[in-house]
Amino acid sequence: VDFANASNTVLSPVQTIAISEFSSNLNGLTAFNAFPQPNGQRLDPLRETIMHRLAYRNMGSYEALIGNLVTDVDGNDTGGIRWFELRRTGGPGNAWTLFQEGTYAPADAGGPADRWMGGIAMDESGNIALGYSVTRQSPGIPASLRYVGRLNGDPAGVMTSNENDIVSGGGSQSGERWGDYHSMSIDPEDGCTFWFTGNFVPTSSWATQVAAFKHDACGSPTFSMVGTNLEQSVCAGPVATDLDGVNLTINALNGFGDMVDLDFGIGGLPTGFSGQLVPTQVSPPAMALAELAVDNTAALGTNVVTVRATSGAIERTTLVNVNVATDIPSVPMLSMPADMATLVDTSPMFSWQASTQVESYLFELATDAAFANIVVSEMANGTNFQAAVALNTNTTYFWRVSAGNICGDSAASAVFSFTTAPAPGDCTDGVQANVTYQYGFEAGANGWTSSGTGNTWAQSTQRVNSGSFSWKAVDPASTSDQRLVSPAVALPSGQSPLTLQFFHFRDIEESGTTQCWDAGLLEVSTDGGSNWTQITDLELLTDPYTGDVRAGTSTNPLAGLQAWCDLQDWTKVIVDIDAFAGETAQFRFRLGSDGSVGAEGWYIDDVKVQSCGIGEDIFSDGFE
Repeated sequence: VDFANASNTVLSPVQTIAISEFSSNLNGLTAFNAFPQPNGQRLDPLRETIMHRLAYRNMGSYEALIGNLVTDVDGNDTGGIRWFELRRTGGPGNAWTLFQEGTYAPADAGGPADRWMGGIAMDESGNIALGYSVTRQSPGIPASLRYVGRLNGDPAGVMTSNENDIVSGGGSQSGERWGDYHSMSIDPEDGCTFWFTGNFVPTSSWATQVAAFKHDACGSPTFSMVGTNLEQSVCAGPVATDLDGVNLTINALNGFGDMVDLDFGIGGLPTGFSGQLVPTQVSPPAMALAELAVDNTAALGTNVVTVRATSGAIERTTLVNVNVATDIPSVPMLSMPADMATLVDTSPMFSWQASTQVESYLFELATDAAFANIVVSEMANGTNFQAAVALNTNTTYFWRVSAGNICGDSAASAVFSFTTAPAPGDCTDGVQANVTYQYGFEAGANGWTSSGTGNTWAQSTQRVNSGSFSWKAVDPASTSDQRLVSPAVALPSGQSPLTLQFFHFRDIEESGTTQCWDAGLLEVSTDGGSNWTQITDLELLTDPYTGDVRAGTSTNPLAGLQAWCDLQDWTKVIVDIDAFAGETAQFRFRLGSDGSVGAEGWYIDDVKVQSCGIGEDIFSDGFE
């Protein structure tokens, strides 16, 4: 390397190592967003590169290099972590070989979550730990940090430990930038402690978290103890109630060979608890059982039972958390949104006063006071709840909360109602919505036509906003000008606001965050399609254009125009078409592309033309 004159530098690969196939195609190969947060904003996957840093460890008889990168695990842009270990024996004159590799993407309750941006390291005993980001849109997992690990000698290619939380996120950020890297390193003082640094989203922007942990099987001889049934609940009465037995597993580590004594710690059992350990002394590897019972003299709420294992100066503890209740909880009292509140945000934070002896709450939201049509029914641990999906605008909702514990469930709270704020295009109170045209593409083309250079517009079942069909145009890696035209719609006059409404999903090649290489836009014609006028940002009441289509060297027929691009999930677009009231109009969805990189394309669904007019009075003068 010639740092003074870079043109003299020649970089040549020293060695090529074959690994199993993986996919870096996460939202294509150019976009900087892929993994959706609960608010829908997607985060940068940092694909195609090995994460910082490639970790080195000299184990004496061999050297090891371990690293990781993100991969699409299912072809649907779900992120998992491909990790690997290279080994070399005999020193620098010899080749590195692939010792093991694996992809960490465990099955998730509620649907796949995205895991990426890992930090990985190896302790002095050859054990590995991997920390990483995790997020999911729905059910929501705000950007959080977790870790897993494996012991030296475990089955190759598998992270054998349970997945552990480092810190849970509490919100979503508004931008795509993430990282750029996380760090995992080993404490030089003991050679065993992993130090991990990464970012998460506590509320609405990122923050940094530092964590430390280690494998018990690292370093000098010792033992470990783990237990089952560590979280329990009991409805206690005057006669002691038996809890589920706590099964304890005590294992020897690093050649440990001494006896281990078991007890309930320095303070013994909490008030109201009784029990015994069987046996009280073991020689690892061994099993033991903690038998526990509790009556109603125990403190209400969480009681912590400590099971202690000691051998000389070595001490291990296992904590059993027992939630004690003696009666069903009190009925919750609702707080916010206030009863009959109006202009409420579509993502409100619901809150209520705490019930007595509560373990969890059931939150229910419906569109009718009888709760015949419940739209949200979810459990909540605290006195706040926010739905993962935004509510409809200009809509009245009803909500209630009940409290539960091991003894039973309370009655439901009093029912509160509220009305969400109207969105652009919504009709105000007392004014009825008149739907002039509505079609969800469930019965064929039905008057819709397509044409243009490289036209790929066709009905699709690949992605839909509702029903089974949408219209889709592929964003190709070649120059195209693809046009989808609606049937003629006679627009009413004197019924403002008059709007065109539709949903679209787009995965169209962008150029940064404010420009497009390929793009889609909307046009209108009032003369049977002889002339077309582009709908501008001023008329887009929601979801404005991403930016301008790059001109200059671009071959895109839409170069220089404002248009949509990038990756965005199904979004409702509301267009002000008051200027065309009284006309017969057609609408044209136009996708243009240049001659290089393509993407999945553009989907259109659930098109509607709506106006607002005064409904008929029951009595014209207001009297019978």
